[in-house]
Amino acid sequence: MAESFLFRAKRYLRRKIRQYRSGATVSHPEFLHPEAQVLNSTLAGKVVVEAGAIIRDSHFMVSEARVGRHTRVWGPNVHVHCLLHPVEIGSYCSIARNVSIQEYNHRIDRISSFFVSCNLFGESMVQDVESRGPVVIGNDVWLAANVTVASGVRIGDGAVIGANSVVLSDIPPYAVAAGSPAKVLRYRFPPEVVSRLLELQWWNWDEARIQRNRALFSSPLSSELLDKVK
Repeated sequence: MAESFLFRAKRYLRRKIRQYRSGATVSHPEFLHPEAQVLNSTLAGKVVVEAGAIIRDSHFMVSEARVGRHTRVWGPNVHVHCLLHPVEIGSYCSIARNVSIQEYNHRIDRISSFFVSCNLFGESMVQDVESRGPVVIGNDVWLAANVTVASGVRIGDGAVIGANSVVLSDIPPYAVAAGSPAKVLRYRFPPEVVSRLLELQWWNWDEARIQRNRALFSSPLSSELLDKVK
């Protein structure tokens, strides 16, 4: 019994050391999955980090955020900020360096856009900001380097956002978008394939099923490959 307890305790400590190495600061570690890793990053606020996700060289200053399974938030200088509404990042996403996700904005309908209420009147920062709503980044989304995602934006599953883009409006699933503001350039797959992928929702599979369908992930996608899904 004692040996069993000692083994479990050592395994727990090894897992925690792996999670928090390289100077990570996590204000609510209870929301960090045991199989997630946070490396040289700050998670301030309620940040739910799901199994297999890795957050590296990044900063979350949030009221509430979620990072899905196996997503890579790969800094340096990835910044996620929210105050009035949550930020949600789906599973199997790739977030590159210098990405900024900002749920709120300065108010510009007052005499000053400066945070007067917060800095001079001692009130909550909530008084000085406005928001268009939650930021929702779907599953299997790639945000390339230097992308900015604005308040209220929803990026659909499977979308790709090109480097240096500013996303001010919603991006459909499996679209390739770029520019400032970002506009859809094309789609990754034909409409019938996109429909099948959205129905399939492979990102919700367990890892055993992904292993059984290895060819689906290691070859150019086609309808024929989708027909062979196990």
